Amino acid sequence: MARVSLRTILFALTLSALTASALAQVTPQGGKGNPQTTAPQSAPAAPQGSQDRKVGSSPQNTNPVMEAMEINAAEIEAGKLATNKAQDARVKNFAGMMVKDHTEALTRLKSLHGAPPDVKPTAKHQETGRRLSKLSGAAFDREYMKAMVSGHGDALKFFEKHAAESRAATPAAADSEHEDFSQLARELLPTVRRHLDMAKEIQKDLKAGSSSSNPTSNPQDRPSNSKLKNPIYTPEQNLTGTIRH
Repeated sequence: MARVSLRTILFALTLSALTASALAQVTPQGGKGNPQTTAPQSAPAAPQGSQDRKVGSSPQNTNPVMEAMEINAAEIEAGKLATNKAQDARVKNFAGMMVKDHTEALTRLKSLHGAPPDVKPTAKHQETGRRLSKLSGAAFDREYMKAMVSGHGDALKFFEKHAAESRAATPAAADSEHEDFSQLARELLPTVRRHLDMAKEIQKDLKAGSSSSNPTSNPQDRPSNSKLKNPIYTPEQNLTGTIRH
């Protein structure tokens, strides 16, 4: 009986040692608890709203006054460039008019409540400026007038939209500011339309190759939507274009 008891005791000790070794392999080094607590934990949740900030890294400009100022700033910069680089007299004069008219508009916009002290042309407008700066001569004239038609087309839609808005469409706290801008948008609309009509006319003439080389030619002196091609008459021609005999 003594031998049997000793054998049983040795077997029990061996089994206990094996069990302890197996548990040591399951539990991580330095762990003190249930092995289940060592399961990998999920990453902490992102802060509320962080995913929204990642979508559209460039938030849309919701300040119409600032957007209007950016439009005018872009036209001023492009106009200054064109007054130096334009070859065609009408393009050069048109560019000078852009600088003058859009500087006046920008000054009025800065006087509105909530307007930033200053703005710069957007990345899109800056890219247009870089592209134009690499051109010269007739190629510059064509691309500049193309940009003017496109830009004033967008500007017309923008000002028409805000000119039609009323106080009812805005929160009470923003009523005064919004109404001031809507009123100014209505006042600027005729100028924007006139610029667009003139830009289209000059662009059309440049495409037709009928541009005037007269340095005193001024786009403001020409009737809107005129079909005249502003030909250059020689002394041998009368006002009807026929040859004198």
